[in-house]
Amino acid sequence: MTEHAKARQWREREVGTRERLAELTGYSVESIYWYERGINPPRGKKRRQDPIADWVWQRYKLTCAGVTAERSGQKFRW
Repeated sequence: MTEHAKARQWREREVGTRERLAELTGYSVESIYWYERGINPPRGKKRRQDPIADWVWQRYKLTCAGVTAERSGQKFRW
């Protein structure tokens, strides 16, 4: 299963809507949409759709892990 398919499956199972995940993470609904497609939004004249970089996936995964932790009662503290 691809990373973007896993991301969507997790979101649907754990959080529900993209709107709710956006509220919990600070990511925009549009950004979550593109993560779940596995590509960066098309930009520029050529409208290329490049895959999401590994470091970007890592940051998104850590954010989603934080959502899971908070939902299970583990509040983050410095």
